[in-house]
Amino acid sequence: MAFPTSSDPDSGWEMVDEPIDQVRQALAIIANVRKISETVWVNKRQCKRVADRYFAISELLNNMSCDKYSTVGKAFGGGSSSSNKDYPAFDDLLTVLLKGQSLVSYYEDPKGISIVISRTDNREAFKEIHEELDTMKAQFDFEGLTEVFESTSVQTRINILTADAEADKKEMQEIFTNIQELSRTTDMGMDAEKIAHVVLEKNEHAKGSDELPSYLKINLAAIEINSPVREYRRQSTRDPKEMDGWVLVFSGKWLGCDFAVKVFKAGAVGGAMWNKQQLLKEVGCLEGLRHPHITRLVGFGQDNEKSIFLMELMDGDLRDFMRQKLQFAPTPNSRPFNRSEELDIITQIAKGMYYMHQQGYVHGDLKCSNLLVKNCDQYLEVKISDLRGSQKLDKEWDPVAFKQASLTRRPRWTAPEAIAEYGGLQPSKESLKKSDVYSFGMTCYEIVTGKYPFDGIKDDHLLKQIEEGFRPELPEDLDKSLKGLITTCWDKEPRIRPSFENICHLLGVTRSKKPPVTITSPGKDVLGVFRGISIVREAVFGLIGRKRKIQTPEQSSTWEAQEEDSTHFRRSPSELMVPEYLRIPPGELKKVRCIGHGNSAKVYEATWLGCTFAVKRFKTGSSHRDLQHEVDFLINLSRHPCIVQMVGLSVDSKDKCSIVMEYMKGNLHELIYSRMQKKISEATGQKIPACDVVPFDIHEAVFIITRIALGMAYLHFKGVMHRDLKPVNVLAQEHAGSLDVKIVDFGISHLELPSDSSQARGPYMNAGTGFWRAPEILPGCDETRGKLDLKATDVYSFAITSYEILTGITPFLDIKRKDYHRVREGLRPKLPADLNSELKELIEQCWHTNPLKRPAFPEICERLERIQRMLPRSTS
Repeated sequence: MAFPTSSDPDSGWEMVDEPIDQVRQALAIIANVRKISETVWVNKRQCKRVADRYFAISELLNNMSCDKYSTVGKAFGGGSSSSNKDYPAFDDLLTVLLKGQSLVSYYEDPKGISIVISRTDNREAFKEIHEELDTMKAQFDFEGLTEVFESTSVQTRINILTADAEADKKEMQEIFTNIQELSRTTDMGMDAEKIAHVVLEKNEHAKGSDELPSYLKINLAAIEINSPVREYRRQSTRDPKEMDGWVLVFSGKWLGCDFAVKVFKAGAVGGAMWNKQQLLKEVGCLEGLRHPHITRLVGFGQDNEKSIFLMELMDGDLRDFMRQKLQFAPTPNSRPFNRSEELDIITQIAKGMYYMHQQGYVHGDLKCSNLLVKNCDQYLEVKISDLRGSQKLDKEWDPVAFKQASLTRRPRWTAPEAIAEYGGLQPSKESLKKSDVYSFGMTCYEIVTGKYPFDGIKDDHLLKQIEEGFRPELPEDLDKSLKGLITTCWDKEPRIRPSFENICHLLGVTRSKKPPVTITSPGKDVLGVFRGISIVREAVFGLIGRKRKIQTPEQSSTWEAQEEDSTHFRRSPSELMVPEYLRIPPGELKKVRCIGHGNSAKVYEATWLGCTFAVKRFKTGSSHRDLQHEVDFLINLSRHPCIVQMVGLSVDSKDKCSIVMEYMKGNLHELIYSRMQKKISEATGQKIPACDVVPFDIHEAVFIITRIALGMAYLHFKGVMHRDLKPVNVLAQEHAGSLDVKIVDFGISHLELPSDSSQARGPYMNAGTGFWRAPEILPGCDETRGKLDLKATDVYSFAITSYEILTGITPFLDIKRKDYHRVREGLRPKLPADLNSELKELIEQCWHTNPLKRPAFPEICERLERIQRMLPRSTS
């Protein structure tokens, strides 16, 4: 796929610089998906919806590569410096784009009718693509682009996707009802009538039972068996000898379509007969599991000599795939996948396991050799397979069957309590689920290292080390959140291990926290100046927006030790309306230290399931309304690259409520202070006047200001006013050379006032902090004048914040609070004389005394883009 340039009159794109490889690849994938979406013959609406969202992303990438965002554009544009940069968020974006391309491609050609037979109504796969695109919004701003879909509410979007899927299903039924047209279209000598019968019946979503639906019952004579794909062999002396070759997997055909044919041999296996009744029960279970990450059963057949499972055709198992990749690895310690790939593979498995547990099944033998893969245009699709050891949780416990199944399980992947057969007692449903979670942790180790768990340790020594709590050593450079999660999954105590619902949630958080840009080696580029930032204190004070106080770990031993007694909530925080997956049991939060506190809350650094977060813990006495208000804000605003992300909510037995949020190591005020200290020290050595020192060069400053403006534009677009914008309430964190900037503290935020709310002006006066407040809400202002425009007050605070970013000076340091009237009369800080004239004009308009003359944030963002384009390229 050729990349469009300015010489391409049909592209609509005006290129300035050739983009980095990842941008080039992303645009090529998007163009391909749009092309394919016009030719698919089933699931047309769902494919078109994906293509439309991809097109919105292409506009964003085009803006970046065309230098439309100047600072961002220069970072993502071509040139020699581009080879010095790594783009971790772009790797994740490429993975998601490739995943969508793989999905849409399945429906491009009627000759691929086997896909339709095995994946008739595949709405869950499309839903997953949209969810992952939403996760990408934590790095890239997709809002306000081509698709209105991006800006709709969660429920509206669910309704839209459901309507697409239902319309596609109805159209598919019409296609397969017209037998003559289907036969003419496929033109492959297929039995169109039988194919239509299978597809139509599968579309009814039969749930599966011991009495199988007719389309699953296949005449063995109709199956063409070709070359062998896989043979199950004994993997340990613990396995019965009869396990050798007890099942073979072949490639084969049925109704002219390609499938995998799994052939069970007759006879005894470990003392258990694979008779019809047993296999019918297993088939009934498999037919009911319909998920994009579980291998789909297509059909079943038996005679006196063998039993056959007809499955969708995959390339092989994940273990063999990794082994083949590592054969060509440059070093013995090479890992099979890059960071983005391993996180995506782990997420696919977690989603499949979450679905299984939701449906009331446990796997019982999860490991890489029981995961099938298909390499689809550079995207690795992973599906859970080999459910012979799985168990339906609501069925009567069968100790004999459980004993037989345990003989085939490998200790390397098996939870300690399962190795010990649960002490001879019937395990609870929760215990069986937690055993799957342990196996998942060991499977993750396989994926991130390419090695077997406990590699080189065997037999009794292995069992002893497992019992004593020894675990494999994870790579040092593994993402800390992922490492903490894996470690928690294989904890010796089952109660400590997370549910797959929480695992899926945390994996999404881990992906959304990746920075867009990372400098990996020396080079001259606009973002290179972020290297060497010294954060003085690891804190997130912006979360509370009140008086702060640092406390050492020794001073903050328990959650309750430092809480003040007060009146209880008028309503219990447990009654807060919040999605269930966001509710975090308080016992799972492990406090590290208190890092700040204010009038209504304290903020802690804490861990949950092995990952580090900031926890804003409210004091008793906070109203139910205020808590619900802040929770609602954070839930709705957590998918924007410039807004801090909410992770969950916890309410303890004392009705104390905690909001769990992403953790960042400092705020913008601290960054400015540390930069000024460092630069003043350097200036003194070079005999440069301290008054000429500023914390950031103009490129950095405009980059930060633009990020804040984008975040504020998003807030206002959602009808939310911040009301306390200042550098302390902007978190800033360095990521190996790039700077992440996010707005926080919605504790006093409010929805936009209605047009007739002038009488409600009083309660909104004096909100905010000191001289960052707009003149119209400073103490002493006439409260009877007109309607208060809260958006305009945010714009004023933005201007004062921009002044601090540009100069490093706290505004109005020499003015006392009793002199607020001077600000109301027009006094403003003095901007640098050599400041870009358009930027200076913009800031002066933003802090205009008359709120009506202040620009709105959409206009501010547009003007900042123009200013960025005018700035000279950075040379340092």
